[in-house]
Amino acid sequence: MCLPLLLAGADSMGGEVTYEGIVRPSKVVTLKAPVDEAVDELLVKQADVVEEGQVLARMDSEVQRVIVSLATHLAEDPSPVKIAELRLEDAEIRYRRLQRAFEADAANELEVLAARVARDQASVEVEAAQRQQEQSRLRLDLESGRLEKYTVEAPFRGVVGELSTQAGASLTQDDPMIELIALDPLEASFDLPDTTYGRLAVGDKVTLNAGAPVDRALSAVVDRVVPRIDPGSRTYLVVMRIDNADQRLPSGFVVTLTLDDAPGDPASAARH
Repeated sequence: MCLPLLLAGADSMGGEVTYEGIVRPSKVVTLKAPVDEAVDELLVKQADVVEEGQVLARMDSEVQRVIVSLATHLAEDPSPVKIAELRLEDAEIRYRRLQRAFEADAANELEVLAARVARDQASVEVEAAQRQQEQSRLRLDLESGRLEKYTVEAPFRGVVGELSTQAGASLTQDDPMIELIALDPLEASFDLPDTTYGRLAVGDKVTLNAGAPVDRALSAVVDRVVPRIDPGSRTYLVVMRIDNADQRLPSGFVVTLTLDDAPGDPASAARH
């Protein structure tokens, strides 16, 4: 709970009240092992700045690559369909010859019937070969998608926090690997008393005074006002966004927000 710090000389009639908040990362995620496998490469170290989509680690994918290679061969091999088509062509020729022979009284009806059945069976085999090849293509897509999971990528631009593994370690799925912290933007959180509710709105620009090690004024924008007042403390949460594109500001430092202690003052009463 961040309690208000009353400035010297503040009173209930037009004075000023200062509220203390904590600056935190806007995102903190722990990237986990995507598959049950050993870590082949760990490409980052603690405190590295990484970009969205950057490869952070690779799992040992030797077996999966063999599976993909086999799936590729099956998906791209036209031989089964070609063979089935040639058998159908041969069966069709035989059937037509026997049909002409039957019309010339040189073959009996049973022979013609058998040839027609053979042709129809060959036609079904062509369809089966085509379906099998389509299934092989789908299997290739599936296995290629699985291969992509062997690479761990950064979901956003940030800084590497904790590393929970190392190259060569055998992991099970969902074992923690890399903590990634988003420092741009930073978020300043305040527990403000219910007497100030409505004085700050999303989008309002305010100035915060940062403590050590920053020790200077910072511009911030109200990002969200949680419309829930805690019945015990009679406070509600306000979160402000602090731009940190160069990521020079750390997280964890204290900031203060000063408001006029006058009921009904607009959000612009935040001291700049």
